Amino acid sequence: MENMTKITEKNLVIVHRVMMKRIAKGYSAEQLSFLIGKPNDYVTMVEMLKEPVYSIPELKKIAKAVEESNFRAFFPAINQETIVKVQIERIDSPARRTHICAIISAEGKRRLHFMLDEVFETEEVNDYGVIMAQDAISLLIRHGYFFKSRPPLEVFHSINHFLKKVVNPDEIQQALNSFCKIEAELCLKRIKSNKRGYLYAEC
Repeated sequence: MENMTKITEKNLVIVHRVMMKRIAKGYSAEQLSFLIGKPNDYVTMVEMLKEPVYSIPELKKIAKAVEESNFRAFFPAINQETIVKVQIERIDSPARRTHICAIISAEGKRRLHFMLDEVFETEEVNDYGVIMAQDAISLLIRHGYFFKSRPPLEVFHSINHFLKKVVNPDEIQQALNSFCKIEAELCLKRIKSNKRGYLYAEC
């Protein structure tokens, strides 16, 4: 998959630094999208420069998700507003994704800006992890946790703190979705908020 567009140097640095942190943390683009309360393809669209760069509130959520102490670490030291033409390419193989970014000069010459390899976990969603997350969510619902609407990242941390075991975002998202079905005995609803992203609350 390939994309060519124009972007400020500052925004290109932000996209690159978030991508590096995401990959280092072991999150897929879809997992990070879930944690910040966005549609599953959102981070991919930003990384492919098909969506505007992350907002300040989103960068704050991303910083929490990837355990970066200060969201300003995603910004360059100097405010670089120069516009550059870039080509973003993504090469997929069964267990690896390579992200390539090249800057295109006014003369049309291509200069490599960065290249990042992302290795995918071969394991699928663990049913046991989903069941554990469902049990934790069930208890949280019964104790009124979702009486106040909660963002996915907060739910993620609450479940992992409660279980004292790391359950990955895919398993927690799948568990949450199982409570958002009409036939669910304990029911949750997913609320879309323009400012806060998706939130989960009692029906």
